[in-house]
Amino acid sequence: MKSLFSLICLGILVATLPSCGQKEDTAPANKAASFQVINVLEKDFYDDAHITGSINVPLMKVKEYAAPLDRNTQIVVYCANYPCSASSAAWRDLTKMGFTNVWVYEGGTAEWFQMGLPIQGPAQQEYIRGPNERGEIDPNIRAIEASELKAKMEAAGLL
Repeated sequence: MKSLFSLICLGILVATLPSCGQKEDTAPANKAASFQVINVLEKDFYDDAHITGSINVPLMKVKEYAAPLDRNTQIVVYCANYPCSASSAAWRDLTKMGFTNVWVYEGGTAEWFQMGLPIQGPAQQEYIRGPNERGEIDPNIRAIEASELKAKMEAAGLL
């Protein structure tokens, strides 16, 4: 009878713990990484196409996600393409929080895909194959080019 009672209690405990057996969009192991590449688009865009090795933290959750991170963590944020401003907004949020090693990959998923670099997902959104012209870049934003990002990701074992 005691073992049955113990199993019932254990079952209730497991059922009430929200994180048991559930995988978050942003893997907890990534929170400790010293180099992270973060796609700041909504999950449906991330699921359609994202840079291999990157994680998804939608723009509205960036501050919450970053709060426990070491302020020296190297972070690259990106979104869809050059016209997309979500990555610049994320960069501003992170630098205001005191992060010192943050870059924006302004070409985004579209440029990465169009350069033939590793992408995950079916890549069916129209912007992926559409024009991706670089406009005027804010000189205050610390940007990173595709080749440099690729090299950093390879060195970190993300590609």
